[in-house]
Amino acid sequence: MIFEDNLKEAYHNNGFDKPEYVNEVFEIYKETREENKERNDTPAHTMYPGYPHIENTTFSALKIFEAMRKSGFNLNEIDWANLGIAGVRHDTGYWKDLEDNEGTGAKLTAQHVKRSAALAEEYLHEKNFPQDRIDIIKETIGYTEVFGPKPEITSLGGMLAGGDALGLIADPRYVNTYLPLLWKEFRDFKDEEGRTMNEKLGYKTIKDIQGPNSAVFIRKILLPAVELYLPYLDKVMGGEKINLYRLHLQRNLESLEGNIVRLPQ
Repeated sequence: MIFEDNLKEAYHNNGFDKPEYVNEVFEIYKETREENKERNDTPAHTMYPGYPHIENTTFSALKIFEAMRKSGFNLNEIDWANLGIAGVRHDTGYWKDLEDNEGTGAKLTAQHVKRSAALAEEYLHEKNFPQDRIDIIKETIGYTEVFGPKPEITSLGGMLAGGDALGLIADPRYVNTYLPLLWKEFRDFKDEEGRTMNEKLGYKTIKDIQGPNSAVFIRKILLPAVELYLPYLDKVMGGEKINLYRLHLQRNLESLEGNIVRLPQ
């Protein structure tokens, strides 16, 4: 499985060699993916073979972890596994109850982070995880709340929030694949007045979400979770290589705005 191979590579890139931690994350990924097939009907916040948001987030967060570790921050195998598990479980809050046949999981957007943390705790208790690790994983998931408090750059929560944002806005499929799927989700995500998010934002067609408004959201809301990590990522992806995160992020902004927006170095 490609995910397993990439996970092992991400683990060994940190100089780690204890197989139990990479195996732990992979087993949880497999179990989560199976349940996701039954309970997640959101088009944008799902897993392979649908749009691979969970995979993108997890590997982006783990790449940030690698960059921070190689920059001298004190991070170990358990930290890596906790971050990987948090990445895999961070959007389970979109899962509907099995008996819920109304709408899609997108209607749970407003409370999905808290639901994800609660589901993670329940799931990890069943797997006999120690409470201290469960608390860390829950806290890490909690920092993916878009309008919530901003974590320290060296925290696992900061890395997951950065990976969550980076896995979207630096995905070359963001404009033409992810945003149309998000527009579909917005039809089921309603505010307290009963307006859909598309109505609230003035998105009458998919093309409307593929424009300057999305660029503003990136720059004001998502980019702050990412930009502090870009220089660290340059160190592990730069040099003779190109930091593809920076490249694709730049291209997505240019596509949305129709002009060149230079990212801070």
